[in-house]
Amino acid sequence: MRWLIALLVGAVVVVVGFQVVGDAFRTPPAFCPDDVDDDDPHGSSALDEQPPDGVVLYQVGEDGMEDRTSLLTTRFPAGFPYRPALVCEYRTTYDERISACPTSGGGEIPVVRTRYDYKVYAIPDKRLLGVFDLPGTPLCGGGITTRSELPTESDYTAIVERLGRLLR
Repeated sequence: MRWLIALLVGAVVVVVGFQVVGDAFRTPPAFCPDDVDDDDPHGSSALDEQPPDGVVLYQVGEDGMEDRTSLLTTRFPAGFPYRPALVCEYRTTYDERISACPTSGGGEIPVVRTRYDYKVYAIPDKRLLGVFDLPGTPLCGGGITTRSELPTESDYTAIVERLGRLLR
């Protein structure tokens, strides 16, 4: 019986070890710093292997990075200074309720104040071009959610306006 317990404990240690080692050596999709307070980008990322032709946007959160570029590119006006740049987005939510969204059951879900911080880096040299922050925009989209509260959404038009100043 002891050998079975030792075998199970050993298997758990091996599985957890592979998970930790795998996470440590995984190449992130973008070189965004993991935290809004850190200005040093990752040394390598998937963008190093395939640099984009224009602006890319990645939302950075506890679960890693999510490519949100498609939500931004549809808002670029004609003549936008379209050069390679990485925009890193960081979301901070607060306990302050600013509105509510109705639910299909007749209730409502509170919408809480949210601030979005942005760091803009040149590609490929990873030089910090600038930082800015924007308040979120309250939107009540359709769909099913299991959240007890909703953050406000990114204002992509305002992001493009700020980027235009930084990328000239």
